[in-house]
Amino acid sequence: MDEDTIKHYLKIHVDLREKHASMNMREAGYAYSCQEDFVLREGTLYTEMSDRVYKPGIPRYCFHNAYVAASRSRGKLRYCEGYALSSFMPVPHGWCIDPDGRVVDVTWCGDGSTERIDDGFYTPAPASEYLGIVFPIEYVRKIRKATTGACVIDNWEQNWPLLRTPLEDQCLTNATTSGRSR
Repeated sequence: MDEDTIKHYLKIHVDLREKHASMNMREAGYAYSCQEDFVLREGTLYTEMSDRVYKPGIPRYCFHNAYVAASRSRGKLRYCEGYALSSFMPVPHGWCIDPDGRVVDVTWCGDGSTERIDDGFYTPAPASEYLGIVFPIEYVRKIRKATTGACVIDNWEQNWPLLRTPLEDQCLTNATTSGRSR
């Protein structure tokens, strides 16, 4: 699979949103036209998986699983959110980044087989590409306490605060989105 697959898909989505003013948040004064625009412009592409094995989380609860893993890691894992290339298309996803800048996905950590697990859901294999932003765990904790949602980027309850101003102008906490490489 081409390394730019996830970026290409998100670019098409952004272009469609920007052509239709009713779906373009920039028309309402936001810095980004949509979540995909935010991730495309601010995210880092990750393609390497960590060699370490971590305890799997709950199927379909990626944001929660990543938050729990990062929270319990004593600073060894960083929470990351964005899009991951599933077996057929990029989807919103949460995962962690280890100290070496590699992906730790405690939700999509299966071997890709179609064997059922206890609750009837499959555990997919890790994605081939991840495009996302590392968020300080303190910021993630603050958002989770203030909302009913698990996702930081798609924070509709607070009218998508991350999309309002450029990320570089936002003070998320003392530890900003360090570790980004472009």
